[in-house]
Amino acid sequence: MAEVVSERGYEAASVPRVIALARVSSNTFYRFFADKTDCFLALCEREGDALFDALEEPEEQDIPGALAALHRGIRKYLTWWIERPAMARAYFVELPAAGSRAVEERERQYERFAAIHRTIAQRARAVYPAAPPLRDVEVTASVILTIELVSREIRAGRLDRLLELEDDLRHLILRLLVGVTA
Repeated sequence: MAEVVSERGYEAASVPRVIALARVSSNTFYRFFADKTDCFLALCEREGDALFDALEEPEEQDIPGALAALHRGIRKYLTWWIERPAMARAYFVELPAAGSRAVEERERQYERFAAIHRTIAQRARAVYPAAPPLRDVEVTASVILTIELVSREIRAGRLDRLLELEDDLRHLILRLLVGVTA
């Protein structure tokens, strides 16, 4: 599904093309999925779960490691998409075309991402105890801006340049969540 949506766009993607590429029968496809949207959303959910499992792997909890953990998390996130070019295009470019259920799935993933950003903010406050209280709007902004910066590169066909965002993302996240720059 990721390959078909990435190649043709969500609207032009078809169940027969997915079936042919996956080398399964239509009976097998419809045993698991009601339609194209159901399959696409299952893909997005599965990949989202795998991404967040990778991002939530335990890191050392020592104070000096908090900023190093942020750096590793940003690199994991960017590398994840670089290693999955079809999924990156399908998710960042085509997901909204799948309708309201897709938008709901994206919002669910945004909330999970916000929880990670809140954890980053809490851990960074151990390094920067004078940081002002965290506001929800700062968490929301850090999530939306991070995703939009990555999305912009993917839409422009610059997936190979995602790692160039590392320093800017670290700066942005620390500025928004802690009020400092690294």
